[in-house]
Amino acid sequence: MKRSWFLLAFVAIAAVALLLVRPFSLAETGDVTVAVSSASGAPGEEVTVTLSVTENPGLRAISFTLDYDSDLLTPVSAAYTDGFGDDYATEVVLDNDPIIFNRIFRSTVTATGAFATVTFRIDGTASAVTPLTLASRGDAGWTLLDGVSAAPLTTESGTVTIQAPAALSFTLSARSGDDDATVRLYPASLSDAEIRADLAAGERTLTASVQKGAITSSGGRFTQRISLSGALPGSCKLAVSKPGKHAPRVLPVTLSGSELDLGEIVLLLYGDVNDDATVNAKDALQISRCAAGKSSVFGSTSDADFESYRLFAAVVISGGSSPNAKDALQISRYSAGKSSVFDRFS
Repeated sequence: MKRSWFLLAFVAIAAVALLLVRPFSLAETGDVTVAVSSASGAPGEEVTVTLSVTENPGLRAISFTLDYDSDLLTPVSAAYTDGFGDDYATEVVLDNDPIIFNRIFRSTVTATGAFATVTFRIDGTASAVTPLTLASRGDAGWTLLDGVSAAPLTTESGTVTIQAPAALSFTLSARSGDDDATVRLYPASLSDAEIRADLAAGERTLTASVQKGAITSSGGRFTQRISLSGALPGSCKLAVSKPGKHAPRVLPVTLSGSELDLGEIVLLLYGDVNDDATVNAKDALQISRCAAGKSSVFGSTSDADFESYRLFAAVVISGGSSPNAKDALQISRYSAGKSSVFDRFS
């Protein structure tokens, strides 16, 4: 650990400064509390934390350290905030582990709030929560109140959360063999309707890298392995779509530092509620039975997300969350070669 001139002379300078500025007097005692905020970021990013004085009975000088994990974080810069008090002498020893803070004021400071800031570069590559620990400096870690009375230093530590890039993969199953799937991640706060509207407009920039595998065909379906990497961990929504009659699908996902495999994601054609690759009278019948409250293909699996998606694919015209006779009629017209809502896909 480095020992600066300030470390060797802090007590003497503080005492002399206080006596020069103001006649000696003892103050009411009380703890001085310093807290460090928390931050989060991805590997390679820089994050800034704020050191704040939250309890202050009347401060004249202070000395403490900020400890961190040097394997995960590298301090880039540190600075005292302006306006906290009239400084007599200050020092930050940044190239020390822990970082050393020394500050002497010309007059008593009773303010609270931001005291200093420190910026770290995140060197860790795996997801982790690493502590930032404030502490007194042993014999040299102390505070002076109004006059020259010493006061205990109480600290509140913080953390830096390292958000390692997350990855997910799945097998897309659709009725088209074209390599034209759109895959995007959206904030969990957006509604499915907002996401589908954005998919149609193509306005959002994808924040993850997408890799697509070869397309294979089996049983009238085309499958393709798709992977996403470089996304930030957390809750979000995955949206998958293909041009034409395929109904876009939105799924909630939670990403972490390890790869998430979603298995198979099936895309249905609008109106093809029985998933036989053909939109015809059979689908219209299933929709009519559902609208009448009778048993139907709807709810026939234990996958609640897929069943919700099946309902969405069935609502071709009526709006809302459940299909009705209007949707069945449009499917019947389409199956008979008449004009219908499906003309929009031509």
